[in-house]
Amino acid sequence: MRFSRSMESEEVSLDITPLIDVVFLMLIFFMVTTTFQKESELKVQLPRAQTQTQPEQGEKIDLLVTADGIFQVNGAQLVDDSEETLREALVRVANGNFQIPVVVRADRNASVQSMITAVNSAARAGLSKVAFATAEQAAQ
Repeated sequence: MRFSRSMESEEVSLDITPLIDVVFLMLIFFMVTTTFQKESELKVQLPRAQTQTQPEQGEKIDLLVTADGIFQVNGAQLVDDSEETLREALVRVANGNFQIPVVVRADRNASVQSMITAVNSAARAGLSKVAFATAEQAAQ
């Protein structure tokens, strides 16, 4: 006796529509939240810039950085080039007005460390409005 089994196999299906929806949502999320960085090249031409707005004429602190890393605050040269001396000079010139802008006029051959020292000193002095002055680009 031979019994035959009738094996009717059910067709198994997997609904992948929700999976595709989740993958597309993740793709959109990562596309929106990703920041792209433009790789810089080695050739940098600073400090020329062309701006449309004119700087405000009013009270400001002029901070000059020479090519040798010497600092001058409103035309007065500091006794040394330390960050602490610069911070004290900025606090004295600000005279309690911490909303006064600081305009850093750096020589194009000044070291980056000198400019970082200038910005750090202004921040430690409580002056948050710091701008760099640049030479206007000649019309070509």
